[in-house]
Amino acid sequence: MIKHENDERDGWEGIRHSLGLKPSGMRQWIRDHISSQDPELSGTKYAGLTSVEIARQIHKLSHSLESLYKKYSERIKIREDDLLELLSIYGKGQEIPGEVFYDPKTSKDVNIAAQDPQNISPEEDRAEVASSWITKNARELEGKIIMSLSMEGNLPVLQDYPLVQDANTKGGLGAYEGDKGQAMADISGRPGVNHAGNSRIVKDSSGKICLEWASEDGMHPIVVQPGYAYIIKGGEKIKVDYDALVKDGIMEKVLVGKDAIKVRAWDEDPEARTEDEEDRNNPKVPVEVYRVNNAGTWVYIFRSPKVFDILYNENRVRRFTQEIVFGKAVYQFAKRLNIIPDILHLNEAHTVVAAAQMRADDRFNDMAIVYTVHTLVPAGLETFSAASLKTNVDRMMYVLGLPAAKAEKFRSIFLRPDGVVDFCFAAMKLADIINAVSDEHARAVKKLFKNMYGDEFNKPVVGVLNGSGPAWKSDRLKDLEEKKGAPASEDELMTIRNECKKEVYQEICHRTGVRLDPDKPTFWKVSRLVDYKSQYPMLRFLVHILTADRDKKF
Repeated sequence: MIKHENDERDGWEGIRHSLGLKPSGMRQWIRDHISSQDPELSGTKYAGLTSVEIARQIHKLSHSLESLYKKYSERIKIREDDLLELLSIYGKGQEIPGEVFYDPKTSKDVNIAAQDPQNISPEEDRAEVASSWITKNARELEGKIIMSLSMEGNLPVLQDYPLVQDANTKGGLGAYEGDKGQAMADISGRPGVNHAGNSRIVKDSSGKICLEWASEDGMHPIVVQPGYAYIIKGGEKIKVDYDALVKDGIMEKVLVGKDAIKVRAWDEDPEARTEDEEDRNNPKVPVEVYRVNNAGTWVYIFRSPKVFDILYNENRVRRFTQEIVFGKAVYQFAKRLNIIPDILHLNEAHTVVAAAQMRADDRFNDMAIVYTVHTLVPAGLETFSAASLKTNVDRMMYVLGLPAAKAEKFRSIFLRPDGVVDFCFAAMKLADIINAVSDEHARAVKKLFKNMYGDEFNKPVVGVLNGSGPAWKSDRLKDLEEKKGAPASEDELMTIRNECKKEVYQEICHRTGVRLDPDKPTFWKVSRLVDYKSQYPMLRFLVHILTADRDKKF
């Protein structure tokens, strides 16, 4: 199957390169030529063929799956005619050319989850719900600046640049941080428009670069992360091309060249060392600032190739350098652009140096700090020993760059009695509130922090569910399960289903504001299927059911 998949991919990639298209453009090309030919392919073996006919030809020429078809033919039948029928039912969207969408005028026999049958477009429905979220749930956030910091971020806007995307993410935190751009734009009160357009980079009368908000409406989100220069693939260190992003208009310059931020690193990291006549032991390193519009939220990307080389570098000296340089650069960035966040959001303890730098400056006295604990393992609870960095704790504290008048106060926040510089402890002490990613996770965080820090742990921890809501089960079914353990038969379960059907759809309407017709079949989309996690363990027992003929029962 892998051989077949590779052959198919190579076939399509060959066509894409001959057409000079990016991956997203190729998907659009396939849609546009489902029933038409492309003259650009004249002179090739695909001349005169539609994309459907090309798909059949590529499939036929790829590594044979005949043995698999024979083995599973009784259980699995995949008919492309069914897929083409779906396209004919749903048609091509007019608002988003080429996108498959549900049109209640041409297909009134089905529900699409989160689609109001009463001819309200998805964009209108989303705008109505999202624009009122701040007003209804958190009016105190109107006009507030929220700055979110993370050492990684998988940004959907970079999907056509896979090396850049992969270099800047390792797992769940990266996916979460990337998805948050859309979520922050939605609840900021300006969905359906480019909310990133609500802020602009300007120069004041003295020529100083600063960030200016065009409106006080909604919430003002800012996301900041490093941009890593290399990615390791197959044991090889590959350089990432950010210049292509600038050339293609995806990334724009903010503070670069002579305007770049300069912060002090330390000479214990020889790779990060630069020529600095003023202080050779604590050399300044340049950090350039760029930004991309990620689904309506500006993400500011800090580039310093000698420091931000590889994400989560296993070299502890380099890791420490990355985190102190990032933290100090965030502070300088906020000062340079005159950004005074109302809330500073720390994703993991890796970003705590920024919080310390800003808390040491009186201009940020009114800023609240939220510390999100994502991972309850040592990799997420960042600590550094003097031995691992081949230095001493005084040197480690000095390089944090905190003002001398407040150094002793912050020393007690970072330095533990065993001589370990503990970023997790510092984040806990500096935060006004700590959150975990579910109620269960919050209980685990409280237990762990209590064991680690005893009475010094005295901050509230709340669970904020990441991506999904509490499960719903009908009272009728719960009562039956308590009494009998489970429905006795399929008929009994269907009886409960029919009795509770109206209640279920009322619950959907209550949660989403969307009214679905209980008498129609309903299609549900699961949005938390991500490409970096294997779906095989979950789906391997279901594939034959999902792809079976309609008249087959299981």
